[in-house]
Amino acid sequence: MKAISVIIPCYNVEKYVDACLESLVSQTLGLDQMELILVDDASRDATLDHLRAWEQKYPEQILVVECGVNGRQGTARNIGMQYATGEYIGFVDSDDWVEADMYEVLLEKGREQDCEIVSCHAYRNKENGRQVPEPTEREDSLIRRGKSAIQGGEWPEMLEGGIWSKIYRRDFLVDHGISFPEGLCYEDNYFGMMAALHCRSIYKVQRCLYHYRENQTSTTLLRNNSRLFDRLDIEVMKLEKFRELGLMERFSQEIERSFFEMYYFNTMYMMATRFDNPPYDIFQRMEGEILQHFPHYRKNKKLMESGNQVWNLLLKVLSCHFTEDQFLDFMKKYAALPRL
Repeated sequence: MKAISVIIPCYNVEKYVDACLESLVSQTLGLDQMELILVDDASRDATLDHLRAWEQKYPEQILVVECGVNGRQGTARNIGMQYATGEYIGFVDSDDWVEADMYEVLLEKGREQDCEIVSCHAYRNKENGRQVPEPTEREDSLIRRGKSAIQGGEWPEMLEGGIWSKIYRRDFLVDHGISFPEGLCYEDNYFGMMAALHCRSIYKVQRCLYHYRENQTSTTLLRNNSRLFDRLDIEVMKLEKFRELGLMERFSQEIERSFFEMYYFNTMYMMATRFDNPPYDIFQRMEGEILQHFPHYRKNKKLMESGNQVWNLLLKVLSCHFTEDQFLDFMKKYAALPRL
């Protein structure tokens, strides 16, 4: 059994994938301790040729899985997990790269502390070459709970950062059936929440070890891209899962606050900053679904007394019943706020 299986979904990344894989085969952990599972998601450029060349160079450590149909990252990652044999599983986006000692550091802490999840921080690498580190705390930290939220414990602290800045013990994912929604963007929001709900031990390394490339042509950053609204479907899927797991009564205020943040506040921000004409029909959909799922949200102190002035403004907007012209006028003013 390998120490770490790294799953890399690949789609039309011929310009970036070699740099990504070079950072992985050069890990101080040693490639003999790793398996790299490269899932080509029906690329239409020369990506697959690049992957095959790497597989030919390292046939014992690299496996290429070819998909005939593009299923998006959730599907590709789920396929990759089916092939993984490592003690831990990590995920890397194919246009990103990692520090040389990332997996040695994370694996050492995971084994030392017997943790289900080990996380680190990331650099945001801008297209202009600027590198912005995520904020870190002074010292590493260990969170260990006697019971997960599912088992009757407290509501979990959210796992900040992306799934790519973490490793997950494979038996933890398998035993709890944690996988990605397929065919949707923002699938990692669902995966991260399910991992947090089941997690009893996480070690946080206070170093930036992952490099996230801010690619303006990516699905989540591309302007006027309607796939952004997949995030709404993901949040509704999470609500359905909370109900299935019997968590709605125990954690009603926490779930409601999380839903508003991920479903409404963040989506409004993205509509204001990434759309030339923010779609009014999406705003109407959000109004309707919020009232359907949380008709009494004004009674939630965790939500209404957050102290966030922008959130407070957006909460007031929900009761204004804007016409389309009023909505567009508001979004222009919202986009001009200092926060944006």
